[in-house]
Amino acid sequence: MKALIGVLLLSAIGSAAKWHLLSWAGSDTLREVQFADSMQGWAMATKDLFHTTDRGRTWTVEQTLPPDSGNFHSGFAGLEVVDSCHVYLSGGLWSWSQPRYMNWTVFVKERLRGSWTTPFHLERYGDYHWVYARRLRFLDTLTGWHLGQDYEVDVRTNDGGASWRSFVSFEDSSEAGYDAWFIDTLTGWAVWDSVGMTTNGGDSWSPKTANIGARRIQMFDTLNGWVLSTYGLMQTTNGGDSWTTVVAETGLKAMRFCNPRHGVAVGLNGRILRTTDAGASWMPDTASAAMDLCSVFMVDSAHAWAVGAEGLVLGFGDWAKPGIDGETQLPLPVLLARAWPNPCRGTLWITVRDGAGSVVVYDDCGRPVAKVQSSTRRTEKLDLRSLPTGVYFARAASSPRAGVRFVLLR
Repeated sequence: MKALIGVLLLSAIGSAAKWHLLSWAGSDTLREVQFADSMQGWAMATKDLFHTTDRGRTWTVEQTLPPDSGNFHSGFAGLEVVDSCHVYLSGGLWSWSQPRYMNWTVFVKERLRGSWTTPFHLERYGDYHWVYARRLRFLDTLTGWHLGQDYEVDVRTNDGGASWRSFVSFEDSSEAGYDAWFIDTLTGWAVWDSVGMTTNGGDSWSPKTANIGARRIQMFDTLNGWVLSTYGLMQTTNGGDSWTTVVAETGLKAMRFCNPRHGVAVGLNGRILRTTDAGASWMPDTASAAMDLCSVFMVDSAHAWAVGAEGLVLGFGDWAKPGIDGETQLPLPVLLARAWPNPCRGTLWITVRDGAGSVVVYDDCGRPVAKVQSSTRRTEKLDLRSLPTGVYFARAASSPRAGVRFVLLR
Protein backbone atom coordinates (compact mmCIF):
# COMPACT_ATOMS: atom_id res chain seq x y z
CA MET A 1 0.00 0.00 0.00
CA LYS A 2 1.41 3.36 -1.00
CA ALA A 3 0.34 6.90 -0.34
CA LEU A 4 0.83 9.84 -2.66
CA ILE A 5 3.85 9.58 -4.92
CA GLY A 6 3.93 13.05 -6.44
CA VAL A 7 2.20 16.30 -7.25
CA LEU A 8 1.70 17.75 -10.72
CA LEU A 9 0.61 21.34 -11.30
CA LEU A 10 -2.54 22.30 -13.16
CA SER A 11 -1.92 22.81 -16.85
CA ALA A 12 -3.96 25.25 -18.88
CA ILE A 13 -2.78 24.01 -22.27
CA GLY A 14 -5.59 24.20 -24.81
CA SER A 15 -8.50 26.56 -25.16
CA ALA A 16 -11.08 27.19 -22.47
CA ALA A 17 -14.78 26.90 -23.28
CA LYS A 18 -17.89 28.43 -21.79
CA TRP A 19 -20.72 26.66 -20.00
CA HIS A 20 -24.10 28.29 -20.56
CA LEU A 21 -27.10 28.70 -18.31
CA LEU A 22 -29.92 26.38 -19.36
CA SER A 23 -32.47 26.80 -16.58
CA TRP A 24 -33.21 26.73 -12.86
CA ALA A 25 -34.69 23.48 -11.55
CA GLY A 26 -36.52 24.57 -8.40
CA SER A 27 -34.79 26.86 -5.93
CA ASP A 28 -32.84 24.44 -3.71
CA THR A 29 -29.32 23.17 -4.28
CA LEU A 30 -29.12 20.36 -6.84
CA ARG A 31 -26.84 17.68 -5.44
CA GLU A 32 -26.70 15.20 -8.32
CA VAL A 33 -27.38 15.14 -12.07
CA GLN A 34 -27.36 12.24 -14.54
CA PHE A 35 -28.59 11.81 -18.10
CA ALA A 36 -29.72 8.73 -19.98
CA ASP A 37 -28.90 10.31 -23.36
CA SER A 38 -28.41 13.77 -24.83
CA MET A 39 -32.07 14.72 -24.23
CA GLN A 40 -33.39 13.04 -21.09
CA GLY A 41 -32.00 13.43 -17.59
CA TRP A 42 -32.70 13.75 -13.87
CA ALA A 43 -31.46 16.21 -11.23
CA MET A 44 -31.74 15.57 -7.48
CA ALA A 45 -32.25 18.10 -4.70
CA THR A 46 -32.71 17.20 -1.03
CA LYS A 47 -36.48 16.89 -1.27
CA ASP A 48 -37.22 16.82 -5.01
CA LEU A 49 -36.22 14.81 -8.06
CA PHE A 50 -36.53 16.71 -11.35
CA HIS A 51 -36.87 15.27 -14.86
CA THR A 52 -36.10 16.86 -18.23
CA THR A 53 -36.73 15.66 -21.78
CA ASP A 54 -35.31 18.70 -23.61
CA ARG A 55 -31.62 18.70 -22.66
CA GLY A 56 -32.22 20.50 -19.37
CA ARG A 57 -34.03 23.59 -20.63
CA THR A 58 -37.19 22.76 -18.67
CA TRP A 59 -37.72 20.50 -15.65
CA THR A 60 -40.69 18.88 -13.92
CA VAL A 61 -40.82 17.47 -10.39
CA GLU A 62 -41.08 13.69 -10.69
CA GLN A 63 -40.58 12.64 -7.06
CA THR A 64 -40.84 14.59 -3.81
CA LEU A 65 -40.49 13.70 -0.14
CA PRO A 66 -43.82 13.69 1.73
CA PRO A 67 -44.44 16.06 4.66
CA ASP A 68 -42.53 14.99 7.74
CA SER A 69 -45.60 13.79 9.68
CA GLY A 70 -43.50 13.13 12.75
CA ASN A 71 -40.52 11.81 10.79
CA PHE A 72 -37.33 13.70 10.05
CA HIS A 73 -36.08 13.32 6.50
CA SER A 74 -32.39 13.29 5.73
CA GLY A 75 -33.60 13.64 2.17
CA PHE A 76 -32.69 12.11 -1.16
CA ALA A 77 -29.06 11.04 -1.26
CA GLY A 78 -28.36 8.70 -4.17
CA LEU A 79 -29.32 8.85 -7.85
CA GLU A 80 -28.34 6.43 -10.60
CA VAL A 81 -29.62 6.54 -14.17
CA VAL A 82 -28.92 3.30 -16.03
CA ASP A 83 -31.10 4.21 -19.01
CA SER A 84 -34.37 6.06 -19.62
CA CYS A 85 -36.37 3.10 -18.25
CA HIS A 86 -34.21 2.29 -15.21
CA VAL A 87 -33.63 5.08 -12.69
CA TYR A 88 -32.81 4.48 -9.02
CA LEU A 89 -33.22 6.89 -6.10
CA SER A 90 -32.26 6.48 -2.44
CA GLY A 91 -32.87 8.52 0.68
CA GLY A 92 -33.39 8.35 4.42
CA LEU A 93 -35.65 9.33 7.28
CA TRP A 94 -35.83 8.75 11.01
CA SER A 95 -38.32 9.12 13.88
CA TRP A 96 -38.39 8.67 17.63
CA SER A 97 -40.29 5.64 18.92
CA GLN A 98 -39.47 6.07 22.59
CA PRO A 99 -37.11 8.19 24.68
CA ARG A 100 -33.52 7.97 23.46
CA TYR A 101 -34.38 5.48 20.71
CA MET A 102 -34.72 6.17 17.06
CA ASN A 103 -36.03 4.26 14.07
CA TRP A 104 -34.09 5.00 10.90
CA THR A 105 -35.00 3.95 7.42
CA VAL A 106 -33.06 3.99 4.21
CA PHE A 107 -35.17 3.53 1.10
CA VAL A 108 -34.39 2.74 -2.51
CA LYS A 109 -36.96 3.50 -5.22
CA GLU A 110 -36.89 2.29 -8.80
CA ARG A 111 -38.34 3.88 -11.93
CA LEU A 112 -39.32 1.29 -14.51
CA ARG A 113 -40.62 2.42 -17.89
CA GLY A 114 -41.94 5.68 -16.48
CA SER A 115 -43.50 4.38 -13.23
CA TRP A 116 -41.94 4.40 -9.78
CA THR A 117 -42.11 1.20 -7.72
CA THR A 118 -42.85 0.92 -4.01
CA PRO A 119 -39.57 1.65 -2.22
CA PHE A 120 -37.50 -1.07 -0.62
CA HIS A 121 -36.75 -0.19 3.03
CA LEU A 122 -33.88 -0.99 5.37
CA GLU A 123 -34.76 -0.39 9.01
CA ARG A 124 -32.94 -0.35 12.33
CA TYR A 125 -33.45 0.80 15.92
CA GLY A 126 -30.64 2.61 17.69
CA ASP A 127 -29.59 4.83 20.57
CA TYR A 128 -28.95 8.30 19.13
CA HIS A 129 -27.43 6.60 16.11
CA TRP A 130 -27.81 8.88 13.10
CA VAL A 131 -27.64 7.04 9.81
CA TYR A 132 -27.82 8.46 6.30
CA ALA A 133 -28.15 7.10 2.82
CA ARG A 134 -25.28 8.19 0.61
CA ARG A 135 -24.54 6.78 -2.85
CA LEU A 136 -26.06 4.46 -5.43
CA ARG A 137 -24.04 2.75 -8.15
CA PHE A 138 -25.49 0.44 -10.81
CA LEU A 139 -23.43 -1.55 -13.29
CA ASP A 140 -26.44 -2.52 -15.41
CA THR A 141 -30.20 -2.99 -15.00
CA LEU A 142 -29.70 -5.90 -12.58
CA THR A 143 -26.57 -5.27 -10.51
CA GLY A 144 -26.23 -2.37 -8.10
CA TRP A 145 -24.75 -1.25 -4.79
CA HIS A 146 -25.84 1.24 -2.13
CA LEU A 147 -23.35 2.89 0.21
CA GLY A 148 -24.50 4.40 3.49
CA GLN A 149 -23.04 6.18 6.47
CA ASP A 150 -23.31 2.92 8.37
CA TYR A 151 -22.22 -0.58 7.37
CA GLU A 152 -25.76 -1.94 7.86
CA VAL A 153 -26.98 0.05 4.87
CA ASP A 154 -24.15 -1.05 2.59
CA VAL A 155 -26.26 -3.34 0.42
CA ARG A 156 -26.29 -4.73 -3.11
CA THR A 157 -28.81 -6.20 -5.51
CA ASN A 158 -28.51 -8.72 -8.32
CA ASP A 159 -32.12 -8.60 -9.48
CA GLY A 160 -32.65 -4.97 -10.40
CA GLY A 161 -33.63 -3.86 -6.91
CA ALA A 162 -36.28 -6.48 -6.15
CA SER A 163 -34.16 -7.62 -3.19
CA TRP A 164 -31.04 -6.40 -1.44
CA ARG A 165 -28.39 -8.02 0.78
CA SER A 166 -25.62 -6.58 2.90
CA PHE A 167 -21.97 -6.36 1.98
CA VAL A 168 -19.13 -5.42 4.32
CA SER A 169 -16.93 -2.35 3.98
CA PHE A 170 -13.18 -2.90 3.75
CA GLU A 171 -12.19 -1.06 6.93
CA ASP A 172 -13.77 -0.03 10.21
CA SER A 173 -17.50 -0.63 9.76
CA SER A 174 -18.28 2.72 11.37
CA GLU A 175 -16.68 4.67 8.50
CA ALA A 176 -18.87 6.43 5.98
CA GLY A 177 -18.91 5.19 2.40
CA TYR A 178 -18.72 8.08 -0.03
CA ASP A 179 -18.62 6.44 -3.45
CA ALA A 180 -18.04 3.20 -5.37
CA TRP A 181 -17.27 2.18 -8.94
CA PHE A 182 -17.53 -1.27 -10.52
CA ILE A 183 -16.22 -2.33 -13.92
CA ASP A 184 -17.95 -5.74 -13.78
CA THR A 185 -20.10 -7.71 -11.33
CA LEU A 186 -17.07 -8.72 -9.25
CA THR A 187 -14.41 -6.02 -9.58
CA GLY A 188 -14.93 -2.68 -7.90
CA TRP A 189 -13.45 0.09 -5.78
CA ALA A 190 -14.97 2.06 -2.91
CA VAL A 191 -13.87 5.13 -1.00
CA TRP A 192 -14.32 5.67 2.74
CA ASP A 193 -11.75 8.51 2.86
CA SER A 194 -9.32 5.71 1.92
CA VAL A 195 -9.59 3.48 -1.17
CA GLY A 196 -10.35 -0.24 -1.16
CA MET A 197 -10.87 -2.88 -3.86
CA THR A 198 -13.04 -5.98 -4.14
CA THR A 199 -12.82 -8.87 -6.59
CA ASN A 200 -15.93 -10.71 -5.37
CA GLY A 201 -18.67 -8.13 -5.68
CA GLY A 202 -18.14 -6.69 -2.20
CA ASP A 203 -18.00 -9.81 -0.01
CA SER A 204 -14.48 -8.81 1.00
CA TRP A 205 -12.27 -5.78 0.44
CA SER A 206 -8.53 -5.18 0.23
CA PRO A 207 -7.22 -1.80 1.42
CA LYS A 208 -5.35 0.03 -1.32
CA THR A 209 -4.44 3.55 -0.19
CA ALA A 210 -5.22 5.06 3.20
CA ASN A 211 -6.28 8.54 4.27
CA ILE A 212 -6.17 10.46 1.00
CA GLY A 213 -9.47 12.29 1.55
CA ALA A 214 -11.18 10.40 -1.28
CA ARG A 215 -14.77 11.43 -2.02
CA ARG A 216 -15.50 10.33 -5.62
CA ILE A 217 -13.98 7.59 -7.76
CA GLN A 218 -14.19 6.48 -11.40
CA MET A 219 -12.22 3.58 -12.88
CA PHE A 220 -11.87 2.65 -16.56
CA ASP A 221 -10.29 -0.80 -16.16
CA THR A 222 -8.37 -2.78 -13.53
CA LEU A 223 -5.45 -0.32 -13.62
CA ASN A 224 -6.52 3.19 -14.61
CA GLY A 225 -8.82 5.63 -12.87
CA TRP A 226 -9.34 8.86 -10.96
CA VAL A 227 -10.26 9.98 -7.46
CA LEU A 228 -11.59 13.35 -6.43
CA SER A 229 -10.36 14.06 -2.92
CA THR A 230 -10.29 16.92 -0.48
CA TYR A 231 -6.79 17.64 -1.87
CA GLY A 232 -7.70 17.70 -5.58
CA LEU A 233 -7.77 15.28 -8.51
CA MET A 234 -5.70 12.11 -8.22
CA GLN A 235 -4.84 9.50 -10.85
CA THR A 236 -3.85 5.84 -10.57
CA THR A 237 -2.28 3.60 -13.20
CA ASN A 238 -1.85 0.54 -10.97
CA GLY A 239 -5.35 -0.25 -9.77
CA GLY A 240 -5.26 2.08 -6.78
CA ASP A 241 -2.04 0.91 -5.14
CA SER A 242 -0.77 4.48 -5.45
CA TRP A 243 -2.24 7.81 -6.50
CA THR A 244 -0.64 10.89 -8.06
CA THR A 245 -2.14 14.30 -7.34
CA VAL A 246 -2.57 15.81 -10.81
CA VAL A 247 -4.58 18.87 -9.78
CA ALA A 248 -3.73 20.16 -6.30
CA GLU A 249 -6.84 22.18 -5.58
CA THR A 250 -9.38 22.19 -2.77
CA GLY A 251 -12.99 23.13 -3.33
CA LEU A 252 -13.73 20.60 -6.08
CA LYS A 253 -16.97 18.74 -5.39
CA ALA A 254 -17.62 16.36 -8.29
CA MET A 255 -16.04 14.83 -11.38
CA ARG A 256 -17.15 12.73 -14.34
CA PHE A 257 -15.49 11.16 -17.37
CA CYS A 258 -17.39 10.01 -20.45
CA ASN A 259 -14.33 8.05 -21.61
CA PRO A 260 -10.67 7.87 -20.56
CA ARG A 261 -9.78 11.02 -22.54
CA HIS A 262 -12.63 13.40 -21.71
CA GLY A 263 -13.53 14.43 -18.17
CA VAL A 264 -14.80 17.37 -16.11
CA ALA A 265 -14.47 18.42 -12.46
CA VAL A 266 -16.59 21.14 -10.83
CA GLY A 267 -16.63 22.93 -7.50
CA LEU A 268 -17.15 26.09 -5.52
CA ASN A 269 -17.76 29.51 -7.10
CA GLY A 270 -18.46 28.06 -10.53
CA ARG A 271 -15.06 26.37 -10.82
CA ILE A 272 -14.93 24.04 -13.85
CA LEU A 273 -11.88 22.08 -15.02
CA ARG A 274 -11.98 20.00 -18.20
CA THR A 275 -9.55 17.58 -19.86
CA THR A 276 -9.49 16.30 -23.43
CA ASP A 277 -6.19 14.39 -23.22
CA ALA A 278 -6.73 11.81 -20.46
CA GLY A 279 -5.77 14.23 -17.70
CA ALA A 280 -2.39 15.34 -19.05
CA SER A 281 -3.76 18.88 -18.96
CA TRP A 282 -6.83 20.46 -17.37
CA MET A 283 -8.39 23.60 -18.84
CA PRO A 284 -10.28 26.05 -16.59
CA ASP A 285 -13.59 26.68 -18.37
CA THR A 286 -15.84 29.67 -17.71
CA ALA A 287 -19.51 29.66 -16.71
CA SER A 288 -22.45 32.02 -17.11
CA ALA A 289 -22.91 32.09 -13.33
CA ALA A 290 -20.18 31.94 -10.67
CA MET A 291 -22.22 29.84 -8.25
CA ASP A 292 -21.27 26.68 -6.34
CA LEU A 293 -21.49 23.52 -8.46
CA CYS A 294 -22.18 20.16 -6.82
CA SER A 295 -22.46 17.61 -9.63
CA VAL A 296 -21.48 17.12 -13.27
CA PHE A 297 -22.36 14.55 -15.92
CA MET A 298 -21.09 13.84 -19.44
CA VAL A 299 -22.92 11.80 -22.07
CA ASP A 300 -20.08 12.40 -24.52
CA SER A 301 -17.46 15.06 -25.18
CA ALA A 302 -20.08 17.39 -26.71
CA HIS A 303 -22.89 17.00 -24.16
CA ALA A 304 -22.32 17.78 -20.48
CA TRP A 305 -24.27 19.33 -17.61
CA ALA A 306 -23.34 20.83 -14.25
CA VAL A 307 -25.78 21.66 -11.44
CA GLY A 308 -25.56 23.39 -8.10
CA ALA A 309 -26.77 26.20 -5.87
CA GLU A 310 -30.35 27.51 -6.13
CA GLY A 311 -31.28 24.96 -8.81
CA LEU A 312 -28.68 26.18 -11.30
CA VAL A 313 -28.31 24.06 -14.47
CA LEU A 314 -25.42 24.70 -16.88
CA GLY A 315 -24.86 23.06 -20.26
CA PHE A 316 -21.71 22.44 -22.29
CA GLY A 317 -21.59 22.06 -26.07
CA ASP A 318 -22.65 23.97 -29.17
CA TRP A 319 -26.27 23.03 -28.47
CA ALA A 320 -26.18 24.95 -25.16
CA LYS A 321 -25.01 28.28 -26.54
CA PRO A 322 -27.45 31.19 -26.29
CA GLY A 323 -28.72 32.36 -29.64
CA ILE A 324 -31.60 31.20 -31.79
CA ASP A 325 -34.02 28.62 -30.42
CA GLY A 326 -34.67 26.17 -33.24
CA GLU A 327 -38.35 25.88 -32.37
CA THR A 328 -39.35 29.47 -31.72
CA GLN A 329 -36.74 31.45 -33.71
CA LEU A 330 -36.41 33.75 -30.70
CA PRO A 331 -33.22 34.71 -28.89
CA LEU A 332 -32.88 32.53 -25.82
CA PRO A 333 -32.60 34.37 -22.49
CA VAL A 334 -29.12 34.62 -21.11
CA LEU A 335 -29.34 34.52 -17.30
CA LEU A 336 -29.98 36.56 -14.17
CA ALA A 337 -33.54 35.34 -13.56
CA ARG A 338 -35.20 32.24 -12.15
CA ALA A 339 -38.80 31.07 -12.46
CA TRP A 340 -40.64 28.35 -10.58
CA PRO A 341 -42.47 26.09 -10.88
CA ASN A 342 -41.33 25.41 -14.43
CA PRO A 343 -43.47 24.22 -16.17
CA CYS A 344 -46.22 26.15 -14.39
CA ARG A 345 -50.01 25.92 -14.55
CA GLY A 346 -50.96 29.57 -14.29
CA THR A 347 -49.07 31.03 -11.34
CA LEU A 348 -45.37 31.77 -11.74
CA TRP A 349 -42.85 33.14 -9.26
CA ILE A 350 -39.88 34.88 -10.83
CA THR A 351 -36.67 36.20 -9.30
CA VAL A 352 -34.96 39.04 -11.16
CA ARG A 353 -31.40 39.11 -9.99
CA ASP A 354 -30.88 42.84 -10.39
CA GLY A 355 -34.17 43.40 -8.49
CA ALA A 356 -35.25 46.51 -10.40
CA GLY A 357 -37.81 47.50 -13.01
CA SER A 358 -40.81 45.63 -14.36
CA VAL A 359 -41.04 42.04 -15.59
CA VAL A 360 -42.42 41.56 -19.11
CA VAL A 361 -43.65 38.21 -20.43
CA TYR A 362 -43.40 37.50 -24.18
CA ASP A 363 -45.00 34.68 -26.15
CA ASP A 364 -43.08 32.53 -28.64
CA CYS A 365 -43.68 35.11 -31.39
CA GLY A 366 -41.99 37.84 -29.38
CA ARG A 367 -45.22 39.67 -28.46
CA PRO A 368 -45.59 41.08 -24.91
CA VAL A 369 -48.52 39.35 -23.20
CA ALA A 370 -48.12 40.27 -19.52
CA LYS A 371 -46.31 42.77 -17.33
CA VAL A 372 -45.72 43.10 -13.59
CA GLN A 373 -44.45 46.35 -12.14
CA SER A 374 -41.72 45.82 -9.57
CA SER A 375 -40.22 48.16 -7.02
CA THR A 376 -37.16 46.92 -5.17
CA ARG A 377 -38.33 43.37 -4.58
CA ARG A 378 -36.38 40.54 -6.16
CA THR A 379 -39.26 38.04 -6.30
CA GLU A 380 -42.55 38.65 -8.11
CA LYS A 381 -45.73 36.60 -8.53
CA LEU A 382 -47.20 36.46 -12.04
CA ASP A 383 -50.81 35.45 -12.69
CA LEU A 384 -50.80 33.85 -16.15
CA ARG A 385 -54.07 31.93 -15.94
CA SER A 386 -55.52 33.83 -18.90
CA LEU A 387 -52.75 32.69 -21.25
CA PRO A 388 -52.83 29.50 -23.35
CA THR A 389 -50.39 26.61 -23.13
CA GLY A 390 -47.04 27.42 -24.69
CA VAL A 391 -43.44 28.53 -24.34
CA TYR A 392 -42.91 32.01 -22.87
CA PHE A 393 -40.04 34.32 -22.01
CA ALA A 394 -39.98 36.57 -18.94
CA ARG A 395 -37.55 39.48 -19.02
CA ALA A 396 -36.59 42.36 -16.77
CA ALA A 397 -37.34 45.63 -18.55
CA SER A 398 -34.40 47.34 -16.86
CA SER A 399 -31.98 44.62 -17.98
CA PRO A 400 -32.82 43.20 -21.41
CA ARG A 401 -30.31 40.38 -21.00
CA ALA A 402 -31.90 39.24 -17.75
CA GLY A 403 -34.52 36.66 -18.57
CA VAL A 404 -35.84 33.15 -18.24
CA ARG A 405 -37.61 30.71 -20.54
CA PHE A 406 -40.56 28.77 -19.09
CA VAL A 407 -43.43 26.53 -20.15
CA LEU A 408 -47.08 27.19 -19.30
CA LEU A 409 -49.40 24.17 -19.14
CA ARG A 410 -53.19 24.38 -18.95
